[in-house]
Amino acid sequence: MRRSEVSRSVTYFDGRPLTNVRRSQSTQEFISSLPTMQLRNGPLVLGYLRELIIESDAVKVRKSRGIEEVVGLNFQHIRSRLTHSEPLRRLDILGAVMSVPSNNKFWSLSKIMSSHRPESTVLVIQLCLTHFFLDPTIDNSNSYHQEIAGIPSSQAAAHADHCRQPVFMGKYKSYANVRWILSVVRFMRYHFLESGELAGCYTALEPQLRPQAWVGRLESGTKKLGTHWKGGYIWVQDGQFVNFRRDPYNAQIDEESDGLHELSIFHDETAFPSTAWPQQFETLISTDPFPPSNSPNPLNVAALRFPLLSFFGTGRDATRPGHLFGRIHGLPLQQGIPGFQRVSFIKFCYNRAEMNLEFVDTEQIWAYEGCVLPGGRIMVGRWMHVSLDGDVLDPVDRLSGPFIYWNVDDNRADPPIFPSEALKYKELLRNTGFIN
Repeated sequence: MRRSEVSRSVTYFDGRPLTNVRRSQSTQEFISSLPTMQLRNGPLVLGYLRELIIESDAVKVRKSRGIEEVVGLNFQHIRSRLTHSEPLRRLDILGAVMSVPSNNKFWSLSKIMSSHRPESTVLVIQLCLTHFFLDPTIDNSNSYHQEIAGIPSSQAAAHADHCRQPVFMGKYKSYANVRWILSVVRFMRYHFLESGELAGCYTALEPQLRPQAWVGRLESGTKKLGTHWKGGYIWVQDGQFVNFRRDPYNAQIDEESDGLHELSIFHDETAFPSTAWPQQFETLISTDPFPPSNSPNPLNVAALRFPLLSFFGTGRDATRPGHLFGRIHGLPLQQGIPGFQRVSFIKFCYNRAEMNLEFVDTEQIWAYEGCVLPGGRIMVGRWMHVSLDGDVLDPVDRLSGPFIYWNVDDNRADPPIFPSEALKYKELLRNTGFIN
């Protein structure tokens, strides 16, 4: 079947019957035929979307007022299908994410969906469309689905502990837990575009400061991160998150945020070489999941290992700015799509009133682990509190929550963030004996 024919195929992505659909045949006859149509059309549509994603080769174009915009024929085609005025011509892959009810077993917290499993294809493709999903100009309210659920299932997943819902799966963390990552995207969309904590500041952003598509062709391997990032995270008050994790659909919680904040990331092999990652950092968060190079099966190790690149930077939010140090490495193809990466870093926070630091606040150390989506412009994951007192906490008791950052071309940090800030803090860590 040709692409043009596949793109017009009727399919749906959450297993729920469509209602109020006008068709030449009776509505009941049409609905009864949907399971057969899904079996036939679903794989075809997913295959066609995967090809459009892999073959995308978008460029930046300078528009009016000097604003740059990512433009590509493949993205334009996908967007036209996502926003088509006729319901049966609309690609409802985004609306399906929004409308999954909390009692849908496919989204159960007791299950994990690794990107290694064939049935994860639809979720991997949905992740690649995250920049569309977070676009306030795309209205999903006219989707096939009459009931657009709230956020119970995605909220429960986003705040789940790292043992129940890890970010990555596999012996060497080679495969993303795509259902959990997609749940975080859906959860953050609620906070950005519906009635969540960040709705006002997100919708007020200029278009070029919101998540955008990638430029050029997707490539496998370890790639450097862009410099300027925007994003945010959500947390639950200390006295509430444990009860919520034990009974997420009945416990009441108050979610908080410091608003959107700026993050600047730098790669400098002279000032912070990838070959000299401090072992003390590795004890706080595992950045290297690969077996040692002296493994009994060196050929197998070489096939699994991706290069690790170190980076450093500074993040600024309303109350707790901090400096960060981390590493990134590539992942194998996720359902045939290249460009996924794993990122992990340690963030040392401090009170804004204590800008001239002379000590390390060991109560304000946070570990981040996330998935960098293809194209390197969006990262989604989990932050966790790091305890240095030696206590081994039950995972359900460890404070953590979701985050999302996206790469922007325009640095709006005020005052600007410079590499010297984090490098100076690294010297403080060395002078106080925190690292060697």
